[in-house]
Amino acid sequence: MNQPKELRFRSLEEAEDELANLQNAFPNIDTDGQWSLPVMLDHCAESLEFSLTGYPEMKPEWFRMIVGPIAKHVFLWQGKMSHNTLDPIPGDEGMPHAKTEKEAFDRLFLAISNFKTWNREVAAHFAYGKLDRGEAEKLQAFHIADHLSKLAYPI
Repeated sequence: MNQPKELRFRSLEEAEDELANLQNAFPNIDTDGQWSLPVMLDHCAESLEFSLTGYPEMKPEWFRMIVGPIAKHVFLWQGKMSHNTLDPIPGDEGMPHAKTEKEAFDRLFLAISNFKTWNREVAAHFAYGKLDRGEAEKLQAFHIADHLSKLAYPI
């Protein structure tokens, strides 16, 4: 049986490389039983998509002014994110989701590509508030790493 490993990505390029490894390992991937692989990949894609178009719901302003920035700084300082990976993005209920692993991989690779080529300011994050592009990319990479760390697959 494969064991999950803690992953750390400093960039979306590193996330793409590991996603390619993960895609090559399919179907020999064990999830933690909480979310299916397509749901997990879709969630990561949505986070990237919302960072460009705007999140459907925001935490209260006091949260985005106090708690969110503290969490953001801790994650950036640690070089990784640790969060409840079962929490949906606020307001994403009813959003369309990929039905197959291939659709989910394709969606996440497209979301990463769109983020990397986005030539405008990123949207304010639902919890962290305003982010510069570098912060947004690192936090998105950390987010993907935290989710993929819940999977076990051959290296």
